[in-house]
Amino acid sequence: MDHVAMDNRPKHHVQREKGLLLIEHDRAFCDNMATKTILL
Repeated sequence: MDHVAMDNRPKHHVQREKGLLLIEHDRAFCDNMATKTILL
């Protein structure tokens, strides 16, 4: 990905994307933990 292009975008837009990525990551992590708990 081009870092210069990213820097040209509005900062709040980048922050919102990072937030969404974190939410997706947390959801996947929770699902993974739930699956492990069920398997145990």
